[in-house]
Amino acid sequence: MTSFINLCIFFILSLSSPAWSQQNFFNIPSGQLTRPGKYFYQHQLNLYAPGALSSKQHLVYGIAHGLEGGVNFLNFTPRQNTTTDLNDPAANTLALTFQKRFRLDRRVSFNVGTQAGTTQIGTGQGNQFTSKSYGLLSWHHRETHLRVTGGAWISDRRFNGNGDTEGILLGAEWKYSDRFYLMGDWISGGTKNSVAVLGGMADVTSNLQLCYGVLFPNKNSREGEGLVLELNLFN
Repeated sequence: MTSFINLCIFFILSLSSPAWSQQNFFNIPSGQLTRPGKYFYQHQLNLYAPGALSSKQHLVYGIAHGLEGGVNFLNFTPRQNTTTDLNDPAANTLALTFQKRFRLDRRVSFNVGTQAGTTQIGTGQGNQFTSKSYGLLSWHHRETHLRVTGGAWISDRRFNGNGDTEGILLGAEWKYSDRFYLMGDWISGGTKNSVAVLGGMADVTSNLQLCYGVLFPNKNSREGEGLVLELNLFN
């Protein structure tokens, strides 16, 4: 872990050209889509007690007419990746993802999206279908570099674990200097995925970003407090 932190510091100190804003906040879509013909990859690590972590990967491709599609691999937890307990989100979930944006005016857009796939990939356990869908409004003020997003989500219990099957999403991002952002998001409810993350982001190069945040679970969430690290790559 120390070597990873040192590598992050090295990247931040070697900043070069500015990057475009990222396609996601920490756990919810930002409202900005991947440009047509371009790729966006995000790798997220959630770090808890010593030796406890989970990870997820997100790869999407920009399609014309405000549409993007891709694939996610969610809820990989080393040493605990064979659980079938519905109190927790299903492990090793491989899901296709699609998102469509409708521009309402220069600053406001409406997005709808879904993730749908199968659980327990590579665990030897039975695979089951799971999905999560959402709709959200996004407001982006280019002059002040501020983005605010909010909306609603609906899912089954295999995707989020035991608890609510619908709720709201909130997120915001403010670029306060040439290469640094403040960023946070929140998912309502009492599932394990119902958390808030507050932190920031740094443009390392024109196609690389590093994100860092502190994870705060909701009152009835089974999630623990932790740190969130993200790597974003795009062309």
